[in-house]
Amino acid sequence: MKKLSILLLLLSFTSKASSNYAIETLVRSFPIGAFAKYTLGKSALVWGDKKHKKDITYGFIRPELEFRTSGLVNYVGGRLSVYPLPVLGLFTGSEIGKRSLNNLDTFDCDLVQCTGTMRRNIFGVRAAIAYKNWFFTTEIRNSTLNFSTTDRPYVDEITTLLGTGEDKTNVQLYVTGLQFSQHQVGLIYLQNSMKNNNSRSSMTSLIHQYSNIKLPFAKELSKSLLSSIGAFKTRSGQQVLTFLFQLKLNSPREFLLF
Repeated sequence: MKKLSILLLLLSFTSKASSNYAIETLVRSFPIGAFAKYTLGKSALVWGDKKHKKDITYGFIRPELEFRTSGLVNYVGGRLSVYPLPVLGLFTGSEIGKRSLNNLDTFDCDLVQCTGTMRRNIFGVRAAIAYKNWFFTTEIRNSTLNFSTTDRPYVDEITTLLGTGEDKTNVQLYVTGLQFSQHQVGLIYLQNSMKNNNSRSSMTSLIHQYSNIKLPFAKELSKSLLSSIGAFKTRSGQQVLTFLFQLKLNSPREFLLF
């Protein structure tokens, strides 16, 4: 975290650097959840140059700081991404969060640990391709988990799985669809897995995103609303109908494409 803050400061003196921030809110019906996230990042050009909107003949590095909250669950973290091309990014980072929960959807907090401090060390890859109005994006993220209490299984609220001791998670996200002007329609598939107890959860949903929302504030920001409906498969194999809504506000981004 401290090193990422210093890197952000150093990049502020780089001529070929572009800073931006994003604000995101998400609400999900099952498992019940909601959060708000604020991200601050700075992209510094390493090679090439972006001469026009569709130019991908450049690479950059990007440190980011992030704060995420849902009231009783609060995280702060940072990560460093390296993009050899703007359609391919490698990232690593860490975050620490405090949970003050006595009740968590789909878990019995008398039997598993819901309250405590979670530390995650993260690494992964992001990629995107597009052809005409078709697009495909993916993110694969691996995390090492350390929870403050290990005398019983603890909840990982991101994957909705149970961890034991120092555990590892794998999250795979795939999104594909078609873009028509300000609208995107497609399919999203999310798969979560926990190593020690070999458990899994997943979500398959239809999505629609509208990228020209008019709001009476923050007129300088781009705004998009994503809605989805689909099925969430729990760690016990149960299929449950789920709805998800995500509102994102982004300041102008020069090098970052997705």
